[in-house]
Amino acid sequence: MNLDIVSLPDNFDRLESLDTLILFMNKLTISNEIKKLKRLRQLKYLGLLGNNITASDIIELKRSIPGITINPDLR
Repeated sequence: MNLDIVSLPDNFDRLESLDTLILFMNKLTISNEIKKLKRLRQLKYLGLLGNNITASDIIELKRSIPGITINPDLR
């Protein structure tokens, strides 16, 4: 939360059992990180408020990780 993160580490997808991830108020462009996030198949909650995220990013994540809750849930 609010760590000025601009990108996720390349090996981030190794956290395969992660079920909650809060990335509020960073400097992530989610479209650049979506490939890594989509590999976290156990993710149930993803907090992205305060980052650069689009409705297309949300749709792609929800399609890849069934049952995920994303905040904010842009429509």
